[in-house]
Amino acid sequence: MQEKTNSIEDNLVLKHFYDEDLYNDSDEYGLDIITLRYTLLQCRRQLLIWIKSLIDTECAYTKVELREDFDKLKLECDNLKNETSFLRTNFLELIDNCKFLIDQTTEILIERDNYYSEWEFSRNILTPRPDWNKCSHLITQWKNLSLGKTSEQLVDILINEINHENMEKKDTEYFSMMINNKNLEEKTNIKLTDYVFDYLTKRFNSKEIAIEICYNIKDACNRYQNRYEINLFWQILTGQIEENVYYYEMKEFARILQYLIKLCPHSSSQSLLSTIRWSDLVTALHELYPNWTNERISLLIIAAERDLKQSSKERNDLEFLLLFTEDDEGHIGEFLMTIRQQLKLDKIEYIEKIKDLLIGYPLISINQFKQAVELVDPHISKEELQRYINWVFELEKISLTSNKEAILSKTNENIQLIKQIQKRDFEEIILRLECCSCFMH
Repeated sequence: MQEKTNSIEDNLVLKHFYDEDLYNDSDEYGLDIITLRYTLLQCRRQLLIWIKSLIDTECAYTKVELREDFDKLKLECDNLKNETSFLRTNFLELIDNCKFLIDQTTEILIERDNYYSEWEFSRNILTPRPDWNKCSHLITQWKNLSLGKTSEQLVDILINEINHENMEKKDTEYFSMMINNKNLEEKTNIKLTDYVFDYLTKRFNSKEIAIEICYNIKDACNRYQNRYEINLFWQILTGQIEENVYYYEMKEFARILQYLIKLCPHSSSQSLLSTIRWSDLVTALHELYPNWTNERISLLIIAAERDLKQSSKERNDLEFLLLFTEDDEGHIGEFLMTIRQQLKLDKIEYIEKIKDLLIGYPLISINQFKQAVELVDPHISKEELQRYINWVFELEKISLTSNKEAILSKTNENIQLIKQIQKRDFEEIILRLECCSCFMH
C-alpha cells in the first residue's frame, strides 16, 4: 500500500517537474508548492529509513552480552575445567586402587579356601567335637548346667533334661485333662487350687511330692502356654477365667455329637466308621445354631472336609465320629476348633449387647447389671443369672445374704467389702464378663 502511494507521488512530481507553468507557479506568498511537496516527500523517506535503522539497531543490541558478564562466565568455565581435570586424575587413581584391592581379595579368597580344605581334612582325621551350644535352644538353663562339665557329663545332663521336660509336658496335659473333666459341682465351696493340691496329695500320698509337682505344673504351664488346653487350665486354676468356660465348651461338643449320632442310621453302633450324609451335617448345624449364617456354616463344612481329607462334592457320606477325635498330643481337629471360634463370636456379640445397655454408667450396681442381662437374655434362668453376678462382682469372696441381721452381724471389714462389691467399675465388669461362661439362652 505504501509503495503504491509512493509511485503516485512520484508521478505527480514528474508531471509538475516537466510542466514549466506549474513549476514556475508560486502562491501569493512566493513559495514553490511543488518543490516544497517534493522536499517533504524526500524527508519522509529519510525518516522511514532512519526509523528502520533504529529498530534494527535495538534488535541487534538485545543479543549483545556485557563484557563483564562474559569475563565472569569465562572464569567459571576455566575453574570447572580445572576441577574436572583434578577429578579425572583422582578417578584414575581410584581405579588403580580398586584393581589392587580386587587382586588382594582374590588372593585372600584362595588362601581361605586352602585353609578350609585343611580344616576339612583335619576334622576328618581327628576326633569330632560336638557343638554343645546348640543345646541352648532346647534347654533354657543350658549355659549354667554345662559350665565346667566334660562331654560325658554333658550327655547325661542333656538326656535328663529332655526326659524331665517330656515328663513335665505329659504330666501337665494329664493333670489338666483329669482336673478339667472332674465334676466339682459337689464341692462348690472348695477352690480349684485346693482341690488340685488335695488331688495330688491323695494320688502320691505325700504333701512334699504334691508341692514339688505343683511347682513343676506352674513351670510347665508357663512354658507350654501356647497350648490352648494347658493355658485354659492354668487360667482357671489361677482364677482368671471361670471354670464353666471349659464345661460349656465340652457340653456344646457333646451336644453336636449326640445330635449327629441320632441322625446315623445305625445309631446303636459305636464304630468310628458310622456315617451320615454331608447334607445331614449341614442341616444339623442349622438346626443346632439357627442364628448362624450360611457363611459361618460353610466354614464348619470346610473345616470338616480338611479333617476328613475328603470333599463333600466327591463323596456323599462322611465318618462324622472322626471329627470328634484327638491326635496323639491331645489336639482337636479343625472342625471343633471352628466350633470354638464361632461360639466365641456369639459370646462377643452377647457381651456387646449388655455393654450397650451399661455404657455411660461409671459405677454399676448389681441390680443394674441384672436388669441389663435380663433385657438382653429374657430366657435366662435365675441360677444362671446368679452365676453371672457371682463371677462378675466376685461374690464368692464373701457370702452375701438378703437378711439384714446377718449383714449386721458381720465385722466392719466385711461390711466395707460388701459396700465395695455392690458397685463396680464399668470396665471391670466387662473384663470379668469376658472371662465368664456367658451365652444366649
